[in-house]
Amino acid sequence: MKMNSLGGSKYLLLIVDEASGFMKGFCLRVKSESENYITRYIKMVQAQFGKKVKLV
Repeated sequence: MKMNSLGGSKYLLLIVDEASGFMKGFCLRVKSESENYITRYIKMVQAQFGKKVKLV
């Protein structure tokens, strides 16, 4: 039996930076939300460090 979180999420998106080992997790209600979260994360990293993300 599959269960939802208290907030209604069913999935976890985990982004791992292989160079630093930094991990960031996002709770998703549907898998189609993943594209939005990945795009937002890339924009945040680029703004924070002033460098372009080369590989996803």
